[in-house]
Amino acid sequence: MEGCYNAGVLLADGRGVAQDEARAAELYEAACGRGVVLGCLNLGVLHRNGQGVAQDQSRAAILFGQACDAGDDTGCVNLGVMYSLGQGVTADETRAAALFRQG
Repeated sequence: MEGCYNAGVLLADGRGVAQDEARAAELYEAACGRGVVLGCLNLGVLHRNGQGVAQDQSRAAILFGQACDAGDDTGCVNLGVMYSLGQGVTADETRAAALFRQG
């Protein structure tokens, strides 16, 4: 599944191939579903920004939470920002601070 993640990175960035964020999202989804934490993180970014998929702040928060729970510091920080701003989750400064400390 690392291959799916790596191919997703290339497609999302358009490195050596035509940029295709929708296909990158599919590959990140497959990688995330099989435990590749960075697949969850990157898919969360795409959902947060509406790149290649419909913008869905709630889905982004779930994906960042999965990455954070698996030990990814960036996932924790991204989820903390969402709690701080009330994007996709109910604003909660206490939760945001805890996530920032965790990350």
